[in-house]
Order: sequence, then structure tokens, then C-alpha cells
Amino acid sequence: MRTTQCVRAGWLIGALGACMLVAGAARADVTTERPGSILIFPKVVANGTRDTVIQITNTGNVADQARCFYINGAKGRTGVAQCNETDFLISLTKQQPTSWVVSAGRNPTGIGGLGPGLVPPVPAGFTGALVCAEVDASLAPVAMNQLKGDATLKGSAGNPIDLSKYSGIALIGNTSGNNGDNDLSLDDSEYNACPAASRVNFVAPGAADPIVFGLGNAGLCINDSSSACTTNTDCTTAGSYCARYMCAGGTNNGGACASNSDCPGGSCGPPLASVTTTVTVLPCNLDLNAQIPTTTTVQVKAWDATEQLFTTSFPVTCWGSFDISASPGPGPAVNSVGTELGTLELYGGGGGPFLAVVETLHSDSIFNSASAATNTHVEPQVCVGSGAPTVNGRPCTNNSDCSSGGTCPLPTAVIRLPGA
Repeated sequence: MRTTQCVRAGWLIGALGACMLVAGAARADVTTERPGSILIFPKVVANGTRDTVIQITNTGNVADQARCFYINGAKGRTGVAQCNETDFLISLTKQQPTSWVVSAGRNPTGIGGLGPGLVPPVPAGFTGALVCAEVDASLAPVAMNQLKGDATLKGSAGNPIDLSKYSGIALIGNTSGNNGDNDLSLDDSEYNACPAASRVNFVAPGAADPIVFGLGNAGLCINDSSSACTTNTDCTTAGSYCARYMCAGGTNNGGACASNSDCPGGSCGPPLASVTTTVTVLPCNLDLNAQIPTTTTVQVKAWDATEQLFTTSFPVTCWGSFDISASPGPGPAVNSVGTELGTLELYGGGGGPFLAVVETLHSDSIFNSASAATNTHVEPQVCVGSGAPTVNGRPCTNNSDCSSGGTCPLPTAVIRLPGA
């Protein structure tokens, strides 16, 4: 898999217009460039402040159809994701693209283009995922490998130009090895396996956004708060100086500061220009028939720029989306990173593998913000059971790559469709 994505939003065109490159292995694996028989969008949002546009294309020269399932990741009264599904069928002629806004769905009459059939709207406040699998006229799964798609997360009326896009994750089916039942085996035999690990680079929590810093909107001039600045020389009003942080607590809570003296009763804390990194995780083991949520243990490694390693783990049930500084989540490892930039690797423990996408929110000192989504770098196989954390979870191709008795298994999972 090799994916290049460019995201532009508002005044951050220059900052976020840089392409994000994600590379993966050439072995059988998930893909964001080639079409497949299962197409998965791990992050779908329609929560009143953001919405999602789904685009799916039949890349083949024959008609295709797919059973699609919205998976509800919202937490119920017990604090666990509800994981109930809403299903629908889409039918596409050869080479046909289609799209819809998830909060509104799509009319089956084909207004605005040839319709794929009725696409229902998601419930208000929806957060979760979308899974589509190719099926034949009898609704039996088939492997035609013709589906490809993208998801665009868009802002509300308050920030409509904030667009953040990632590619749907496709799993290729074995055209001669599909048994047609509703248990879709992600085992590199019936369908390609899910990745064993996902990796992303990040700006450390609390560190200033280096892109915004370079543009000059990292701080505000004290005594001239309407002026953006990066250094004191940017502030020309007499007695003014550049403040690149905000007060935490006290009478000037949230105000710009350069030191604690600017924050009576509080402290000079996080930077005004910041980056928030969010990771969304969807387990590959999905029982859409019984609608029973799967819990997977996410193992975490975080490295800083000096290559010092920090580790932790946390569970995800059905679906999870979290700031990487959060706990439970990668927080205990990520917050230990002592340099401005770091690398985060997530790999599956108990409960099987998972898919992940990443989104970053860039904010400057004068209240501009924009988001950028990307698919993660993935590893097909990693060492399991080898003692040292520097080895456990390391990419591998065979057992000899794993010391201390570790193995190099191919991760397997099953998506069970309704009717199984």
C-alpha cells in the first residue's frame, strides 16, 4: 500500500497543503489504492458539529453491489460502545461512482446522479464506522475486487471550509477461495488479513505547532492582543511583547502569557498554537449478526526523537476514537515523550487486529483551525510473545526475526454478516 493525500483548509492552505505519504508492505495486506471486496471506513461522524461524505466507486467493467453496515460506536449507559448496526444495499453499474452525506443519506430515485438505492441517514449524534462487502444477487459474499472509496470529514456552518479526507481501507478477496458464506475470514486466504500494526508520526502534546510557528501565528502581542506574533520583534506597540502560551487558571485563565507573571493566581501553560492528534480504532473481529461488541487490547509503543521507547496498553470495545494524550489510551506512553516530535505504533494484543486512521487538528493563536486526516503506515506481521518490548511488536517476516521464543504470526479475524 502506498498512499499520498493532500488536505487544504482555510488559511492553512500552505501549512496543510503538504502531502502526507503513507507506505506499506507489498505482501497481501489492506490497501488504500487498489480496489477490494471489503471496503471499510473506520471513522464516520455526524454529530452536529461535523459531518461525513462517503464516496464509493465500482472500478470494474461489470455491475457490482454491496451490503453496507453502519456500526454505532456511541457509548451506552454502561459506558461500552453500543455496536448495533444499520444495514443497506448499494448497487452500482460498471465504472459508477456514488456519494452521500451520512447525516442525510441518499434518495433511491437517483437525484443528482444515478442512484445506488436507498441509503438511510444515520441517527443524530452518530460516531462510528462503515463496512461494505461485495455480494451477488442472492446477497452471498463474492470477491470481485471492484470497490474503492474515500471519506471526507467536514466542518459545520461555523467552519464549513474545514475538510479532512482519508481513503477507505480495502481488503482484497480471493476470487477462487471465497466460500460464499456470511463469515468473511480475514486470513489471507478468503480475504486479505488486517494489519498487525499501525504507525504514525506526531507532534508531542503541549508542544508548539512547528508549521504554524513558521507562518508567524504562534503567539499574541501582550498590550496589543489583535496582533499575531512569533517573537518580540513582531510586536511594535510600546511595552508590548510576544506571548506564545495561555494561562491555566487564575484571573487571566485562557489569556495569552509569556511567563507566570502574566497569570495572577494561575500558571503559564499550553501553547496558543497547538496540534491535537486523534486516533480512531475499529477491531477487525466484527460480529454484525449477533451485534456483540469485540474488545481488543491495543499495545502501544511511542518513541521520541532520541529513540527512547515508552510503552503502555489499553482496551477498545467495538470502536474507539481518542486524543493520543488521553488515558485510557496511548497517553501514559505519549506524554512521556520529551521531544517535540515522536512516533506512535499501535499493534493488536488479545482480541485480534484492528484498523486505524489518524486526524490532526492544527490551531493558531488567532483562532484559525483546520484538520487533516491520513491513513496509517501498516505492518502485515509483528513479533508476538518475545519478552523485551523493543522486540515484541517488531515487524517481521518469519519466526527467526523474533528473539526470546517469539513468533511471527499472520493476524486473522472474522467479519460475521447478518444471516450467518
